[in-house]
Amino acid sequence: MFIAFLLLWIVLNGRLTAEILMLGFLISAALYAFFCRFLDFSIKKDLRIASGAFRGIRYVFLLLLKILTSNGTVIRMILTPGFEPDSQLVSFRAGLKKPMHRAVLANSITLTPGTITCDLHEDTFVVHCLDRSMMDDIGDSAFLRRLREMEVADSIPEEGQLAGETGENGIKEEEPAVPSSEAEEVNSDE
Repeated sequence: MFIAFLLLWIVLNGRLTAEILMLGFLISAALYAFFCRFLDFSIKKDLRIASGAFRGIRYVFLLLLKILTSNGTVIRMILTPGFEPDSQLVSFRAGLKKPMHRAVLANSITLTPGTITCDLHEDTFVVHCLDRSMMDDIGDSAFLRRLREMEVADSIPEEGQLAGETGENGIKEEEPAVPSSEAEEVNSDE
């Protein structure tokens, strides 16, 4: 956040001199201190956000690389005389816990030429592959490994927060308790 404040200061000034840089440094530091004190910012949170952004950028580069290499593979298949596609439907469990990561994996598979995610239910993916050679590493692809790394990094609790806590300010969010009379009704209907 401090760097964002400093960059904003430089952009709004329109030029860069030693005086402008020093004054921007002081104002940015004061603003950042205010944000840390009163708006629940911290250096650790900023570093966590930066590392998440870095992991996201790495994932995008991986996706672009896979799209390019798969384009080459599909073009080779098309231009090979007498090529007969051996289409396959592959079903696999990804082991991803977060719905966002599952959706990113499904979209990444679909964006890669030669593969389409046909169905996603809970953690089970059904993928159509243009050829049998494309299904070899689909259940343990680079996409899946990278998303698992991101999920593990996202699940590391912050300082002052226990592993089971999900709410802000260290308050654990729990489901409301069902009164015993309602619980008995639910069980009697089965």
